[in-house]
Amino acid sequence: MASSISSLGLGSSGVLSADVLDQLRAVDESAEIKPIEAKITTNSSRQSDLSILTTLTATLKSSTSSLADELSYLQRTATTSNTAVSVTAAAGTSVQDFSVHVNNLAQRDIYQTTSFALETSTFSNATTTTPAGTVVAPAVATTDGSLGTTESSTLSFDSANMSLGDTLTIGGLTLTATGTITQAEALAAFANLTSGATSGNAVTNGTWSGTLTDFDSGAVSGTSLTFTSITPDTNVTDLSVSATQQAEVLDTVPSTYTLSITIGDKTYDLDMTVGTTLAELKDKINDKTEGKATASILNVGGSNPYKLIIKATDTGADNTISFSSTSNAALKNLGLDATSLETNNNHLQTASDASFTFNGVTITRSTNTVSDLISGLTLTLNEKQTEASTLTNISVKQDLSGIKTNLTSLVSAYNSLVSNLNESTKYDTDTKVAGTFQSVSQVKSLSNQLRKQILSTDEFGRSLMDYGISLNSSGILEFDSTVFDTKTSGDVKDVEDFFRGSTTINATTFTGTSMTSDALNFASGDFAINGVNIIFDTVGGDALSNALALQQAINNAGITGVQATLGNNNTIVLKSNDGYDIAITGDSTKLASIGFTASSKSGQSTSRDGFFTDFNNMLASYITGTDSIFTLYQTNLTTEATALAKNKTDTTARLDSKYNILSAKFAAYDSIISKLNNQFSSLSLMINQSINGN
Repeated sequence: MASSISSLGLGSSGVLSADVLDQLRAVDESAEIKPIEAKITTNSSRQSDLSILTTLTATLKSSTSSLADELSYLQRTATTSNTAVSVTAAAGTSVQDFSVHVNNLAQRDIYQTTSFALETSTFSNATTTTPAGTVVAPAVATTDGSLGTTESSTLSFDSANMSLGDTLTIGGLTLTATGTITQAEALAAFANLTSGATSGNAVTNGTWSGTLTDFDSGAVSGTSLTFTSITPDTNVTDLSVSATQQAEVLDTVPSTYTLSITIGDKTYDLDMTVGTTLAELKDKINDKTEGKATASILNVGGSNPYKLIIKATDTGADNTISFSSTSNAALKNLGLDATSLETNNNHLQTASDASFTFNGVTITRSTNTVSDLISGLTLTLNEKQTEASTLTNISVKQDLSGIKTNLTSLVSAYNSLVSNLNESTKYDTDTKVAGTFQSVSQVKSLSNQLRKQILSTDEFGRSLMDYGISLNSSGILEFDSTVFDTKTSGDVKDVEDFFRGSTTINATTFTGTSMTSDALNFASGDFAINGVNIIFDTVGGDALSNALALQQAINNAGITGVQATLGNNNTIVLKSNDGYDIAITGDSTKLASIGFTASSKSGQSTSRDGFFTDFNNMLASYITGTDSIFTLYQTNLTTEATALAKNKTDTTARLDSKYNILSAKFAAYDSIISKLNNQFSSLSLMINQSINGN
């Protein structure tokens, strides 16, 4: 069975149909719902466009904020006349010019060992050479009679000055660290030397002298050992290798020993064994020296290609490296003992400080990077300047490149914002179409404020046009960097004063009255300026002498920012050109005697906002903070959107209720009409039948 809605109109022959209800609702919706929906659409468009407008305003404000920021005017650029010195200048560094001459660069200590066959080679049990001039075996001559007559007299070799196990063979006679040689043995040793080697050797008058040559233990031909004037019971200090020859001794590295590396004032002890390899020594140095030294193995080629390279990490004379060991043999084998370093040239580079002149003053530093000479300035010394007359001229200037970049950004951001404002607030008379914000005063006011700001001048008659920024005939903002460069080449500070503003510190002055001529005696607590006690005394006589004594006492007290001068009629004038407060305290009677009272004066300054400070503040009033114009307008739009949505929902619900009721009424009326139509049909049939029967 059809529902009352679907069958609506059947009884009334379509007069009360669902189509009629739809038509009636459409009329109501057009009158009530459509205006609300139009407002919702407008509100949505305004919120979307306001978001874009706020973003464009924020972009412009970013430029004005930078141009109003003090930091933008503290940027510095440093240039040098050559490559010998590099310079970087931090923000706020004093603008200045100076010259530098590099005398020497700072260097680090660098050593190399002797060559080894493998990285895993050890440096033990090797034959090493004792260089010329080194005492091999100091001896003691002992006797119970004359060396010349008693063959039992001995020449003892001191174990304290020979490494344990050291041996020295002379003429077939082997001496050890604890060995002795008698007169007879010495004479026999002389006799066993090669032909001609005994020339000049003699034992006479209780004294030995002469030269022993050609050691039997692998000695180099021509090597000599000299005995000179050895007398009984005398320590022998000149048993030494010839100044022009060398003797060989066999040194054995002990099973365990210590290799010490001293860097600056700190020593690092490395635990070593007889089997320690070159590679292991490298690792020990890198692990134990706390980053103060680095070691690496270099392949130099040849039959023994591997050398250990040891470098100090830091430059400077305070970071020199030295070596020592409980095994001299180990150092000799490595080529790191003092004599080997000298003869083998294993000390590749010597640590030294950098030396340079700054405006003619000689300065030294342990590094080639100097950052403690001038606050904010870092000098990097790159190369030594050999010619004394060669100078690196350095100039530190205010860096305006960031300002120019911000001005370019400002022009672009301004044009984008103004273009958007023009489009959104216009009214097209041809199409009769208004922009989104054509009737919105909050937005239209920004257009007026922008134009007013761009065309404004300050109290000195300066405008943006003076710095290369102007509006063209189409209302587009343009920036001519050439005009800006010309303007700023003469007076850089003028740019900051106009763009950002300035603060003028007013001098704080305090003038005393007449000075007494009586003797004065001011102790602690009697008179203080800004908490600093002024202690002095005079013998009196005249007011001028007292005033001069007081002036000197005040200036000698070292009160920060305050100076005393002599005014008219022997008065004292206190002044602070830096704007410091001046507070006077003390004993009222004594203060009166020098023309002062306990009182204070506050420092004052006068500030003026620059062009972009005002511009930035104006833009901030539109987009910054909860009370800004656009923020409040956005809040209104949000509130309006919520109200419109609720209004539409409520109106729709009311129309739904209205037409549900009307639909029910239509159904009832349709049923009544249907019944009446049926009754009328029956009555009509009866009437027709009656007429036809007659």
